[in-house]
Amino acid sequence: MFIQPKKHLRLEDCRFYHSMPLPDGSVIPGDWDLTKCANIYLGKMDYANKRVIDVGAGSGFLSFMMEALGASVVSYDMPDGSYWDVLKYPGYRPAMHRKTHEKYYNAYDYMHEKMNSKCKIYRADIYKDLPEELGEFDAAIFGTMLSHVRDPMLVLMNILYKVKEFAVLINPFVKQDHDGSTFYPGQNQFERVWWNIDYSTIERMVNSIGWYIEDSYDVLPIQNVNLDIPTERKYKSLVIKRYKGKFCNNGWSS
Repeated sequence: MFIQPKKHLRLEDCRFYHSMPLPDGSVIPGDWDLTKCANIYLGKMDYANKRVIDVGAGSGFLSFMMEALGASVVSYDMPDGSYWDVLKYPGYRPAMHRKTHEKYYNAYDYMHEKMNSKCKIYRADIYKDLPEELGEFDAAIFGTMLSHVRDPMLVLMNILYKVKEFAVLINPFVKQDHDGSTFYPGQNQFERVWWNIDYSTIERMVNSIGWYIEDSYDVLPIQNVNLDIPTERKYKSLVIKRYKGKFCNNGWSS
């Protein structure tokens, strides 16, 4: 069920989605830099002795960070990038983005070896139920991914059904000057953006399946990719927790 990480990869075989601190104190630059905001990005939660699923782990920055904080982590991604939702149009070729994903996964494996990590790798179609043998989790992290999937509600349901305590949803809130969420397609198949989901919509989504937003934090990751200079982006980390009560006609009781 779990994938064994590759060994002895070369740095040139990798692409790092997030900047990665190494044990010697050096940092491998990535498309995004969370090194100065990781605690807020992770919702200021305590991960010691928690079993956590990192949804959309990419090259693994959050997985390895949570492991360093004492968590047992399952890093979850699509098998090879081919399952991600993309806009299909005349001239579209399904394999156009697979090599990039392979390099991200190589980066994960490279860091797994460098960090002597015990994180486990699980890759499957995110629209299918998690298998029973994967077990339950104390917590889940959704790292800026709800806007990138065609069916964010199904993604939330499939993961949160197996989570007992809390989850952290990181969302960009791209536009703040409108009411409600909107379809927000990227300009090409590599951007793979589907939705601009506003706060109230996320709140209704999680409420409907037995969760509530407990805390919200502004977080400022630095975007390095596709820009002339590194730029802070304003995101929010939403900490959600399970309702302890039962479902009734007016919603979930506390």
